[in-house]
Amino acid sequence: MVLQAILALSARHDAILANDSDWEASAYHGQCLQLLIAALDQAETSCDENMLIAVVILRIYEELETNTDQQFHLLGSNRLVNLMARSASAGGVAEAVSWQFLRQAIYASVVQYQPLQLDMQNYERSSMFHRHDDGACANRIIYHCARILQVCCDAPGNIVEEETWRHISDSVNEWNQTKSTTWQPIRYQASSVAAGRPFPEVWMISPPAGMSLVPVLTTHRESY
Repeated sequence: MVLQAILALSARHDAILANDSDWEASAYHGQCLQLLIAALDQAETSCDENMLIAVVILRIYEELETNTDQQFHLLGSNRLVNLMARSASAGGVAEAVSWQFLRQAIYASVVQYQPLQLDMQNYERSSMFHRHDDGACANRIIYHCARILQVCCDAPGNIVEEETWRHISDSVNEWNQTKSTTWQPIRYQASSVAAGRPFPEVWMISPPAGMSLVPVLTTHRESY
């Protein structure tokens, strides 16, 4: 199942680069779905990390759709993450994939203007909140970004309670004050429409810091 998902994603990516038909990708995708549907029928008794891995990979496949994003695999991943309550704090591949899915959910929420349907308490038990490496630091700010999106969408009239907002704000400030020096840009150039640079140019040493830079700028722009 995981192999077919990887082959589907690889074939679609290859088709995009070659500007060619993705019939091969569709074939792998169909084979993966057959295995996945059979596994989902037994989900309540045999749900495991392979299902979550496959659905998250298929979500990346879905994001590469050039016409429409119907979010079928996003919904499937959402259900599986909530069903596998410990996956976000289980360690190993399952936890890594759960954090990857959180990024996918944030992207879909922002682009499609949809609320997050995730139980964020699953992530709060993760070891990421007790580690100090760059990867854990990146995941923590991703979590705070997701919480901001969630509370803003869930609040009546999009008005967030002051206490709730203060708690999130304090958490982001604490993260900003304790983050590693590898999160400081080695080069920063402000955006300039006149110079043909609509976005800031930021050079980072740490790959996790680079991948998480957008949520960081969104939640704490004054740091940069």
